[in-house]
Formats: sequence, structure tokens, C-alpha cells
Amino acid sequence: MASGFSKEHLGIEQQIMKASVDGVLVFASASNYGYMRRISFPARMKHNVFCIYSTNGTGKISDESHRINPPDRVGATE
Repeated sequence: MASGFSKEHLGIEQQIMKASVDGVLVFASASNYGYMRRISFPARMKHNVFCIYSTNGTGKISDESHRINPPDRVGATE
């Protein structure tokens, strides 16, 4: 999912939980706001969503990643 939200959304959360039970892998961008806010929802659903950070063209964390990646998932939702 390229979308990220500052607040949880019950409908999206329920659909992700259903997808997880059905064996579907869900990937979501860590942030739509760069380093300015915490990890977006649904990427902070730590047991059901793979939280994806940005990298450079070789798949490595870029020198500029501190400007665009949010801090680690401290306090992620269950």
C-alpha cells in the first residue's frame, strides 16, 4: 500500500486482519511525510504488515534516508 495515514482506520485494519488470516502478505510504506511524523498506519500494524522504508537504487539505505525515513517503530500498534 502506498497510502499511509496519521490515524488508525477501523475498516482498513479489519480488511488487513482478514487478508492476514487468508494468507495474504501486506506491505505498506513507512511514511508519506518523511521524517516529520511517526510511522503511518497501516505500516505500524507490526504483526500483520511489512513496514517498508526507502532505499537507494541498489537496495541499500541511502545517505539521505535520515531525511525521508521515519524513526523506528517504537510504540507500534499490535
